[in-house]
Amino acid sequence: LLSGNAPYPCLKDACEMRADSLVLDGGGIVWEPTTRRAVVTERVLRDNPWLVGRLSLSADGLPPRPMGAADPYAGAPAITSADLEHAKSVLERLLAEALSPTNVSGINVTVAIVPEEPSAPRLGHVDGICNWLAPSTLALSNFSDPSTFALFAARLAAAFGDAVNIVPFPYYPSSDVWKDGFESAEGVYVNFARTRYAIYVPTFGAPADSEALALVAEHADRPLAVV
Repeated sequence: LLSGNAPYPCLKDACEMRADSLVLDGGGIVWEPTTRRAVVTERVLRDNPWLVGRLSLSADGLPPRPMGAADPYAGAPAITSADLEHAKSVLERLLAEALSPTNVSGINVTVAIVPEEPSAPRLGHVDGICNWLAPSTLALSNFSDPSTFALFAARLAAAFGDAVNIVPFPYYPSSDVWKDGFESAEGVYVNFARTRYAIYVPTFGAPADSEALALVAEHADRPLAVV
């Protein structure tokens, strides 16, 4: 994208672009621009072991290839609490530099790192786990196991404290798998899109549709658009 052979050359004129060694999918981060808060999953460490000064965080020393694996990280080094704290500080600095290269000290960025989505470890994305409804309101998938929900909520609270209100959001993931081996996002209501003008919420013709729409209407800071 940043090379002369960029597949989307129009972006070169639309925004400032710079090269970066950080590997991060679009669905791998949920960003709140007003408060400069971000959430990523532990996959960011697996894809970028240099964040914690390691050559690899996989079992074979190669980049993660979790598609089709029952336990995608079997034999891989464990991610420690020290790793998480160090990666958090590095990511906060990198995001601050991206926002204001000449005034990093004047930019405060807060990053929360949560585990990967229990039912979909292949992508390592966070957009099936949580998403921003408003600058200080975060929708968190209401996992069927209360202890799993509590773990994610605790990680978020550790990073953001009382400044962010967590809203449990309906979560009924499908067991369907696409031909490429990736899980369907059907039933994952938190996978909405919050743009400048509206929040686009997916519906699936299921009873939980009305619950998700009601929660967005109650907590979001911009109009609701049903998809």
